[in-house]
Amino acid sequence: MKKVRAEIVLKGVVQGVGFRPFVHRLAQEHKLTGFVRNSSDGVTVFAEGERESIDLFFESISKEAPPLAIIQDRSLKLCKPEGSKEFRIKESKGGKDKSAVPPPDVSICDSCLKELFDHNDRRYRYPFINCTSCGPRFTIIKNLPFDRAYTTMNEFKMCSECNKEYNEITDRRYHIQTNACEKCGPEVSFIKDEETIGQGESAIKLASECLKNGEIVVVKGAGGFHFMSDAENENMAERIRTFKGRKFKPIAVMSYSLSDIKKYAWVSEEEERLLTSPERPIVLLRKKEPFLLANSIAPFNQYIGVMLPYLPIHYLLLHDSGLLAIVDTSGNLKGEPLIYRNDEALKKLSSMTRYFLIHNRDIHIRCDDSVVKMVSGLPMSFRRARGYVPLPIKLSKTTEPILATGGEIKNTFCITRKNLAFLSQHIGDIKNLDVYEFYKETIEHFKYIFKTEPEIIAYDLHPEYLSTNFVKELTTWNSHLTTIGIQHHHAHIASCMAENGVEGEVIGIAFDGTGYGTDGNVWGGEFFVGGYNGFKRTHHLKYIPLPGGDQAAHQPWRMAVSYLAQAFGEEALRFTKRWSRSDFIYSMIKKGINCPLASSMGRLFDAVSSLLGFCDINTYEGEAAVRLENQCHNAKAVPYNYKIDGSEIDVSPMIREIMLKGEGVDKIAQRFHLTIVDIILEVCKELRKEYGIGRVVLSGGVFQNKIIIEKATELLRRSKFNVFTHLRVPPNDGGLSLGQVAIAQYRIDN
Repeated sequence: MKKVRAEIVLKGVVQGVGFRPFVHRLAQEHKLTGFVRNSSDGVTVFAEGERESIDLFFESISKEAPPLAIIQDRSLKLCKPEGSKEFRIKESKGGKDKSAVPPPDVSICDSCLKELFDHNDRRYRYPFINCTSCGPRFTIIKNLPFDRAYTTMNEFKMCSECNKEYNEITDRRYHIQTNACEKCGPEVSFIKDEETIGQGESAIKLASECLKNGEIVVVKGAGGFHFMSDAENENMAERIRTFKGRKFKPIAVMSYSLSDIKKYAWVSEEEERLLTSPERPIVLLRKKEPFLLANSIAPFNQYIGVMLPYLPIHYLLLHDSGLLAIVDTSGNLKGEPLIYRNDEALKKLSSMTRYFLIHNRDIHIRCDDSVVKMVSGLPMSFRRARGYVPLPIKLSKTTEPILATGGEIKNTFCITRKNLAFLSQHIGDIKNLDVYEFYKETIEHFKYIFKTEPEIIAYDLHPEYLSTNFVKELTTWNSHLTTIGIQHHHAHIASCMAENGVEGEVIGIAFDGTGYGTDGNVWGGEFFVGGYNGFKRTHHLKYIPLPGGDQAAHQPWRMAVSYLAQAFGEEALRFTKRWSRSDFIYSMIKKGINCPLASSMGRLFDAVSSLLGFCDINTYEGEAAVRLENQCHNAKAVPYNYKIDGSEIDVSPMIREIMLKGEGVDKIAQRFHLTIVDIILEVCKELRKEYGIGRVVLSGGVFQNKIIIEKATELLRRSKFNVFTHLRVPPNDGGLSLGQVAIAQYRIDN
């Protein structure tokens, strides 16, 4: 048969995942000649052979691709044969089209884990063991294509044995760009009191002994430094919490195996799959009682954040220490970003501990752990970072590049390329200068690796957000930028729509703590009708004064006084005796002094939590709401009364019932949650009747509440609504930038 030559272009996550070795082996199976190479737009293959073999080869590429590969686009074009004699991997080549997608960091694979503990393997106990199917990627990439020269592994020259593996097609480390062993690769060092006292195997043994003996060790991972200690040691867990300024905010733990995790937490089949996935996120699991770990790890909380090891060094430390679980929480100071440089860690964290386990492979871009919770049997992202970033979200439209700057709390930004949206890893709360610098550095990094320079900038309308002020910085030196301000809650709804590929008009429900409204008030309990092009605010919680402005978000008891004042007027003071400054706060409310108005659902949760005695002071964002949710125990209950008056939803009847009925706090908490769900259902029915819309989109931080999201979704679907929720993108402000991008796309077209 006559031979043909085909040019095959594959785009998506096809670099750093063993794709070229896979193509080479597949070409040999089909008796093809030619070559494969990385390029700036993905992977390019020139294959020569019989037409039937070419077609089978092309189909097999998609069907048999490496497990970490994601082919988003592929093309085949026939061209003139050149008479090539063999198939080989060629040197990478740049080009005009920049479509390559960097792969995320993924956990150690089963094959490497087996080798790690195999006495006969030459990489036995080597803490940087990896292959084409596992290991760090995103955090070590400086540029694309994904070649060793463009990663922080470039400093390490492969030894003869590693080089032989790299060039042997039958070896599973064939053409792995991060190939290394203890002879030629990165090395760990153990530091005590600023002096290196162990390297390699001895460093790991010393660190393991410290953990076993109840010490805190600062450990350098793939995306930054982490505090580690025995999770059963109450004193050490409390010490880490105090150092980080996290009075009650839960901290994550890591265990060696699922069987260990099941000793202190309930694990469903779905949660088990999530825990063992290549992404290895922190999964929020329900605690078992009696709880075997330190209570200070997750106080006042039915859930605990748990992960399995994702690095070889994690497995070694847990194996050698023999601990049931270790605390594994980000190594940073309060309000600051994750520390990722050796010198900075030793400088800033030495007051916490004398012990450091570091290594000499540089982290190019820091990246925290992802946090996921199972909701209605599906994984919902609460914090999107390691394992998932920078995998893109596919958009329904293709436009010129856009940069969306996100919000201020739980910030992420988003950059687009053609019809793909690339959300950054979790940046954090942009109030601290170091976090702001991390934010700007990461934006520059994304622009560089994706080879894009957006001239359209989307931002939140809040005039005091640093992410908004960043736009002002950009426009001072580039007056040609197009800037688009987008209302906070409209962006929330658009984010969920974009994630789910929803077009047209929807009923949008945005419940969160705060967002700048178009009328200058604080919004957060909103119902909309509309889509990307615009929205109509149809209903909202009745405005309530925020005594002291932002202070009300930090001190829920202020909101309790405000809601009592709204519900009882002058009689409110008989319920406020336990708060020493309640008379003063009531006076502020009465006179309207420093009391901006809010329709925030988050502040309503705060008020009820405080009224029930769960939380008067938020030591972390959303604490009062978390405590309120954790007080629900599936008690039989019915919703409270409330009143819908035009566009306003008045919950004063509910507040009066809570204070006067004398029910137990568990039942009140349950009834409160059912009331919020009932409000959602009743307003949606009213809007469907008026506008003929049967699609409902749920977004905002309140929809992290498992009771609210599951019950609302169940009842809406039972009432024949089509409901859309977040999964891959957080419902909180971590997903805001995606919504800003989606809205900006439509604005620039109109």
